Amino acid sequence: MPPPVAAGTFNPVQEGQEVWSYARRRRVGRNPKLECPWEGPYRVERAINDVVMEIRPLFETVSRRRARNKIVHANRLAPRRAIPALSRQIPRQQQS
Repeated sequence: MPPPVAAGTFNPVQEGQEVWSYARRRRVGRNPKLECPWEGPYRVERAINDVVMEIRPLFETVSRRRARNKIVHANRLAPRRAIPALSRQIPRQQQS
């Protein structure tokens, strides 16, 4: 008999936080290993309860204007992190 499945780790998010949403889907003719399963970025609009969040697309584009808010479980969200600045500058070569 296999061991019981462990519960997923709970990743707390707050309202107003920017997140990525996990949405794994199969597309015909594409290798699923090469597809990116994360969508977004989104912003958490409100917490319905401790683990269910309502999210909205962060950027309003023509295709997303009609997009509705999504209701997702907190385990399907990952916080959006800022890209750190380069720690060192690449020196330019002087032309002679």
